[in-house]
Amino acid sequence: MSIMDGFPASPVSPTETFRAAMRTVLQPTALLSCETDEGEIVACVVNTVFPVSAEVPSLGVSLGVNSRTCRQVLHTGTFWISFFTSDDRQYMYEVAGASTTVRSEVAGLPDPAGEPIMSNSATAFKCVMARHLTTWDHSLVIGQVTGIRVGETECLSL
Repeated sequence: MSIMDGFPASPVSPTETFRAAMRTVLQPTALLSCETDEGEIVACVVNTVFPVSAEVPSLGVSLGVNSRTCRQVLHTGTFWISFFTSDDRQYMYEVAGASTTVRSEVAGLPDPAGEPIMSNSATAFKCVMARHLTTWDHSLVIGQVTGIRVGETECLSL
């Protein structure tokens, strides 16, 4: 059985149909960042961040396995998630569109305290990787939250 069984034929591929459909779903938009062994900050914009447990505060995130950020998270085991504020839509597009060599600079990382999080984020979490599962072209990373910073504005959902 195909994921497209029971649906009208689409003029685009099932992959493109899936991506287009997912763009219509409200999802929190965040910047995931981590540091290399040399202290360089690498980051990517993610829209798949979900709570895993409140009893053991933890978050899950989906990362493309071929991304530098994913490789670095799996290597170091520590990452930060900064949620864009609801009025940061244009800023989010600028950060997402920046080349990987300047994305941290465009995002304003590190913050004044030296952490690789956006200083104007709605909410930010520091996580230590607890588990990961690689499947097809993405890794699902579960991080135990070890630090939280809550801002004063609502998070951006696209």
